[in-house]
Amino acid sequence: FPIRMEIQKLYNLYVTYYVQFPKEYKQTLGKDLGQVIYELRKHVNHALKVYQKQTALRDADSTLECLRDIVWCCFEKKCLSAGQLGLWAEQINVIGVMLGGWLKEVLSKKS
Repeated sequence: FPIRMEIQKLYNLYVTYYVQFPKEYKQTLGKDLGQVIYELRKHVNHALKVYQKQTALRDADSTLECLRDIVWCCFEKKCLSAGQLGLWAEQINVIGVMLGGWLKEVLSKKS
């Protein structure tokens, strides 16, 4: 599934940049970032397995918004550079488009 591959790319970004986080933020923002990516992956995997996908997809979308917030906070605290923020934003947007399209498809089948 393409969305799972995109989430894996996001996780790879996390692994790459986590080691560069300042020590004071590794155990807070760094862990929060990893946890939100895990939650996103969990919601997407759940949506792939269940018949009623709408709730899981909405949960994934909500988690993606939390991820945007945490990534922005990481940028504000200088854990991510402007270039790194751009990479994160691009990857998050790709996943958002995929989630939105999937949710739209589920809702149209429901009608």
